[in-house]
Formats: sequence, C-alpha cells, structure tokens
Amino acid sequence: MFSAPVTAIKILPNHRICLAGTASYVLAFDLTTNQQLLQKKILVDSIVHGFETRQITKENDDSSYVIVVFGQRTFSIIQWSSIFPSLLTTIIPQIQCPSWIVSALIVDLDPLIQSFTVLFGTALNQIYRYNNSLELIQSFKYTTLYSSCLFRHMNGSIIFAAGTVFGELILYQQDSNDHFHEKSTISDHNGAIFSITYHDNLLCTVGDDRTVKLYRFHDNLELLASFFAHEARIWQSCLTSKHILTCGEDSSIRLWSHKSTGEILRCFSVHRCKSAWCMDILRDNNDNKPLIIISGWSDGGVRRYHPDDVPIDSVENILLNQIAVNDYPRNVIFLNSLTMIVQTNGGQLLKVDNQNVTSFYDGRNSLKNGYAKMCVASDGNQYIAIGSLDGFVFIFDQNGIIINQFQIDSNKNNKILQILWLNNTLSSKLLVCVPDGIMFIYNITNQPATVDHCLEGLPDFEQRWPNTCLHLDKYNLLLIGDRQGNILSYDLNHRLNCLIYQRFERLHGINGTSSIDIDENTNLIRSCGRDGYINIFSINAEERKLLHQSTFTITSDITWLDRFINFPSRSNKTTFNAC
Repeated sequence: MFSAPVTAIKILPNHRICLAGTASYVLAFDLTTNQQLLQKKILVDSIVHGFETRQITKENDDSSYVIVVFGQRTFSIIQWSSIFPSLLTTIIPQIQCPSWIVSALIVDLDPLIQSFTVLFGTALNQIYRYNNSLELIQSFKYTTLYSSCLFRHMNGSIIFAAGTVFGELILYQQDSNDHFHEKSTISDHNGAIFSITYHDNLLCTVGDDRTVKLYRFHDNLELLASFFAHEARIWQSCLTSKHILTCGEDSSIRLWSHKSTGEILRCFSVHRCKSAWCMDILRDNNDNKPLIIISGWSDGGVRRYHPDDVPIDSVENILLNQIAVNDYPRNVIFLNSLTMIVQTNGGQLLKVDNQNVTSFYDGRNSLKNGYAKMCVASDGNQYIAIGSLDGFVFIFDQNGIIINQFQIDSNKNNKILQILWLNNTLSSKLLVCVPDGIMFIYNITNQPATVDHCLEGLPDFEQRWPNTCLHLDKYNLLLIGDRQGNILSYDLNHRLNCLIYQRFERLHGINGTSSIDIDENTNLIRSCGRDGYINIFSINAEERKLLHQSTFTITSDITWLDRFINFPSRSNKTTFNAC
C-alpha cells in the first residue's frame, strides 16, 4: 500500500514490467516475481495521471522503453532498460504545459540523438506538440474535455478522440498537412465521458452514466454494444479482440464479452469505499483475453488479478416448493462443495444435491418455527449435529439416518446457542452451549449421549457463546474462541467443572474470534478473527500452556478473517469476509 491513490498503470508487455503512478512518483514492478523494482519522483509538483510508451532495441540487445509521464499540466520523458531494471533515466526533465494534459502519443523518436516528437491532448480541446520545445499546433471548438485518446488508425493516420463533460464523443483526424479536421460527433452518453480506449479498430467509452459503449471504427463509428456496467461511475476501460474490462467507483473490476447488451464474465470486488482508478492488461498471444490485470486503487493499492482464477459472482435459484409447499429456508449448511442441507421454517430438512431436492428429515414436530444450529464433523463419520431452540440435539449420518438424539438437561434455559464438533474424536464428542455461557461436552457414542465434561462458563458478554474450538488431544486441552474475541484454554483432565486453564482476553477485539487451527508440521497454533488479524502461538509441552508469538494482518483491505483452509502440499490458506 502507498500513502496516495494509484492514478496510472502501464504494462511493458515484453518484459512483464508494470509501471504505477502515485502522487509524483513512478514505481516499477516485476510481474514474474511480484517484486517492486524501483520508486522515483518524476513530476516535481504534479500527480502522475498517465503513461505513453514506445519500445526501442539497441545493438547490444538492450531492450528499452521510452516513457512519457504526464500529469496535470506537466510531463517528463524517461527511459527504462532491461539491462538496469531497477533504474529510471530521465531524458527530458519536467516541462510545463499551459493546459491540463489528458492524453499523449509518441509520434516519432530517434533515441540515438534523443529526438522525440510527442502529441498531447488537453482538457481545453487542444493539441500540443513537443519536439525540442512545446508548441500549440491546433485548437478545436471550445469545450471542456474530461478524457481523450490519441492513436494511430488505418494507414497510419492519427486520430484525436475527445470525450467532453457533456457526453459528446468527437473524433478529429490528421490529414496530409498535419492538420486535424473534425471527422464525426456523437452523443450517446448522458454525462461526462471518463475514458476512451482504442484497440484494433474498436473504440470503447465509459462515463458518468455507468454505461459502456463499444464501437467498430473503420471510416465511421458503428455502435456494437451499449449496457449499464457498474453501480457507480466507471473510470476506465481496456479492450481485447473479444473482451471489455471496466473499473469504477463501486470497488469492482468487471470483464465483459462484446455482446450488444453486455455479458459479464468475471467480477473482482474489493472492500467498499475504495475506488478502482486505473488499470492495464497483459494480453495473451492471440489477444483473445487478458492474462493478467493490474489495477490502481484509491487506497494506494496495486492489485493483480487473473481472470481464470475467480469465477463469476453468479446466482442460481433452486426451487423448494415441490417439497416444501408455502415454506421458506431458515438455515443452510454444506456437507461438501456440491451438497447442502436446508432447514425450512416448517421444520423440514432438505438435501440439495446438484439441483436435486430430496427430503433429508421430517422435523415438523421438533424443528418447526425455530432457528436450529447445524454443524458437520470434519473427521470420523462426518456426522451432522443439529440443535434446536427447545434443547433437542439430533445426530444424523450423511444419508439422513438418526444416529443419536437427546435433550439438554440444564437447570436453566436449555436453548441451544451453539454446537461444535471436537476434532480428533472421530465424530464422537460434541460441544453444546446454552444461555449464560454454560457449555457441556457430550459423548454421542453412548445411547443416549452422556456428558463427559462440564466447562466453566464463558466470560460475561451480551453474545455469550463460542464461535470455534480446537481439541489438542495430545495435551488434553480444549481451546475456545468466543464472540468477544477471547481465546480460552480448558483443562480436560477433570471430568466435571473443567476450569479455564489459560486465557487471552479480547485478543481479536469485540467482534469475536472466528477460527483456531493447528499446523501439524510446525505444531504452531493459529487464530484469526473479525478484526482482520492472525495470532500465532507455540505450546509449552511441560506446562501445557500457549505462548503468544506474533500478531499480524494480511492487508488493510481485509477486516474479517473467517477461517483457515489447509491445502495438501501447500501452505495454509485463510478465507475471509471483507466487511
């Protein structure tokens, strides 16, 4: 993260180098290693808004890029070399322009004598040319531009595409006398045009009205697609031969097909209140799709996405009405990635497997009109435990057969607030919590289930129940993470009245501890919570106590870590909710 928004991104494709502009600085990243190569102040007192690049190759196979860096009313020309990838060489120091620069095009260059011809489009609908000195070469009809794009079109002719704050797209074409004349004007946007992108005879505009317009541009503009794309303003677009990429104020980057009404293929979302200002793409060899998306954000983040890694945020409706007439779901739990159990308000448990809906259990007499807690064991027979607000516990196998059932015997309110399976017990031990933080560990191998342990009550809190637990069978300890962010260790050497053996109070803040796990290779304990932090503990085997080692967070974007997921032969991963 950087302290200022990232306002410009440009990829140097042949070397997989990404340039980023933040404040007055230019940074370079290696997309192969994801390492930052350099950071250099280029514009003295202006914010970097864009890059224009041209690759050059010298006799010694030193592949280099000449880079025009522009922002506000200034620009500078620099050079990056593959021989010295951690250096930027300034060729032309900062030069002042009378008007705000919104686009640039390198028309001609001779690196041997350091001769450059660069055109600049400005916000006052003008074109300036730099060739040893800066001069105004043409002013068009008076208007204010929010965006523009200078590009070479068919037969090498130069086009100046201007996007006004009034939603007009004006195209100017350069003739043989280097004079630009107005070629066409259209008004398809309702509001300012924020970005104009050209690629391979395709032109794309996005703007204040949240819409995308895609045109085929040969001699005239032909509208190919027009659709609403974001919930807020769209700042920029990128094009391939088959796809449109957009980013905007609604904290998302979206990949679209060229279909006339818009077909979303991918959506990459980040924490709300962060705006995606800019982006660039590394295309594949056939230009069919972007291989890597690099984006710059208002929170100072430079983020990398791979379109094939993240599936579309899709919604699929599954109708339960054929079985649950006039009923509705109240709770859902997944048995695996394809199968889930749905509890309805009427008390039925339905099994949904690849859109096939079947009855799992008819609980209309015992689970009706109440919210049930459900938990699937991670080992052994992977039993399903369901606890009701009336104090009943049902244990099912994965075929819906009841293995055990019992009622909580408590002198107080026996409403079940949480049930959690103990790991490493082969689906035999179940933690049950009732009001006032009262907890029992049941042995469900007995018929009916019996209480193995009564635990000391959780610390006083409005939401007084555990979120997660970890059974350390080697040390006969039970670690519990609760709703007020505590991590508590219980000594299970005692059958009744198991006291809190060790406590770490409010380690994860008042929003709660969400997961506790152990790394079987290092024997380190890890916890994460709704504060976005991870805590690491070691174990003193002799004293059977945890030793707190470190606290860290992955990124400021993530404020709610949900759980740890172990991948075979890979390092431990963490899933999160960004809230």
